[in-house]
Amino acid sequence: MIKASLISVSAALVAAAALGGASLAACSSSSSGGNGSDSGTTGDSPTGGDTGVKTDSSPGGDSAPTDSGTGGETASDSPVGTPFYGYVGAAVSPNLAGMGNSYTISALFSTSAAVLPGQAPCTGMMMGSCCYTPAAAPVDAGGSDAGPAASPQAGIITVTMLADAGTAMLTPDTMTGAYASDTMQSWNAGTDILMISAAGDTASVHAFSGSLQTGAPFANLMPAFSFAMPTMIDRTMDFPVTWMMEGMGGEKAVLFVLLSAGTMSDGLISCSVDESTGTITVPKGLLGLVTLSDTATLFLQRGIPKTPTTPADNATIYLIGGAQVLGSATFL
Repeated sequence: MIKASLISVSAALVAAAALGGASLAACSSSSSGGNGSDSGTTGDSPTGGDTGVKTDSSPGGDSAPTDSGTGGETASDSPVGTPFYGYVGAAVSPNLAGMGNSYTISALFSTSAAVLPGQAPCTGMMMGSCCYTPAAAPVDAGGSDAGPAASPQAGIITVTMLADAGTAMLTPDTMTGAYASDTMQSWNAGTDILMISAAGDTASVHAFSGSLQTGAPFANLMPAFSFAMPTMIDRTMDFPVTWMMEGMGGEKAVLFVLLSAGTMSDGLISCSVDESTGTITVPKGLLGLVTLSDTATLFLQRGIPKTPTTPADNATIYLIGGAQVLGSATFL
């Protein structure tokens, strides 16, 4: 079963990231340079890479949030000139076991701005607020034994839950720099404010601190996303997804349709809108490009990227709180 994350969908997608922040994630399929950690309802991202609550996506033509440099402000302009980029995200999602909610805190850093919400351009076909990106061709590694480059990191990241005084600590892997997500904490989704403090790393992302507003779970979602009962999508018709809007200013909603042919990726459809619209519609013109035998993982996320109150002096960072929900789909 494909598992998920909110802040970003995965380093492959961000580059090609909920929830949270990265992103949300992006439409590009190039490499981001970041090595994501898991997150989401079960701890992993839909594409096996990054995490979080990212509310992102470049496809809809929305301008991407970015560091404003004024602490705690909603991100608004494009990031410029910083050596590093990243996010810390907190996402709530329905528990896949069907009881209550799951809570995920994640972090991802990179030398590419593509890990940030909306920063990766659509490299496939745009239609309305959606982008179709076909599966990337296999790349010959050339027989190199060198492993992936270590990700930038910001030292130990401490997240304090103000409501219940709980504390989460994200620690980078000593070899890869990647952060494993924390799924042991919980909060009052939609009301609690989480305090974020990164110790910083002198050779990588410097210290930063701030807060994020948590998001409420999706309500009145139609169709209801589920792995037990996959959604049937007619490729000859537009596919609408609707929800009860949360009503928080500056919030974005992103839908990912992660296509699979057996065990192999077969492309991606991603759509980005203002959350206040309460609906995303995947055009039939893009669905017609999907192979009938494909299956899909549906990944919907929303969130508000904000900048740290005390920003890192060498990085553009977003702090993102949001929600995500996942399910599977088949095609007619």
